[in-house]
Amino acid sequence: MARQVISLFCPCCGQKLYIDTRSGKAYSTDPESSGVKADLDQVLKDQGKDKARMEDEFLQAMDQHKRAKDLLEQQFTEAAKKAAKDKDKNKRPPSPFDLE
Repeated sequence: MARQVISLFCPCCGQKLYIDTRSGKAYSTDPESSGVKADLDQVLKDQGKDKARMEDEFLQAMDQHKRAKDLLEQQFTEAAKKAAKDKDKNKRPPSPFDLE
């Protein structure tokens, strides 16, 4: 059977991709068809923006993790206090085998 091939443009890089419909894999590209050419200065500026954004997200995740850790620690101490206060209520019921 003949291979069925479709071609489309990548939305990210603008290159023309040739894709095999049976396997779903791209088997070649046409880099000359790319209409988007970025200069080095623009790429570096974009990378700097991405670096700052990723650093902010990392700091937010770190703060969130610390708050979650503090919350769990607080819940544990409250549960420990409650368990110590209700020590008699949490006593194991007598087993029928212990009565013999």
